[in-house]
Amino acid sequence: VPVLCSVACVLLLYLLVRRHLGRPVALVAAALLAFTPVAITASALVEAEWLLAVFLLAALLLIGRRGRLGVGALLALCLLAPLVKETGILVPASACLLLLFTHRWRLAVAVAAAGAAGAGLIVAWGAVVDWPVFLATMQAQLARHATPSSPFAFLMSLSSGYGNRVPFRDPVWYAGLLGLVAAGVVC
Repeated sequence: VPVLCSVACVLLLYLLVRRHLGRPVALVAAALLAFTPVAITASALVEAEWLLAVFLLAALLLIGRRGRLGVGALLALCLLAPLVKETGILVPASACLLLLFTHRWRLAVAVAAAGAAGAGLIVAWGAVVDWPVFLATMQAQLARHATPSSPFAFLMSLSSGYGNRVPFRDPVWYAGLLGLVAAGVVC
């Protein structure tokens, strides 16, 4: 499954970049993702992040589509993403922000509502199954990542790794971060 998700990520990235920057840039972006050592190594690990990456790229593609099918698929992804992992709430949050920047207000509200509904389903599941254990688990997870510098420490640590099993001792990791910053500046 993770290999299929990583292949889907390469294809979705190609389609997304082709739409905005053209075929040559899309081929380079897809090749960089496909042959980055970290991506190759991580694609063998069963982690929820691979599915979330597919959801995020698919959501970004669907934002550009019009019509009921595209909107329905976008809302379904935004509802399901938080159910994959709590950090999946970033899929509807990212889609919502992009929709707000493009002045698609009603769809942005619908996407935010779908993400909130997904998060609400997690809380409802916790209440039904075992509320004290659910709360204890959520508190433990929050305690691990509660300081404002936690994301920065993770990004700047060469000893951090994918699931703490595969270290990011690869300069491509930092090139990818610089690429994200450059893409944000260009867009």
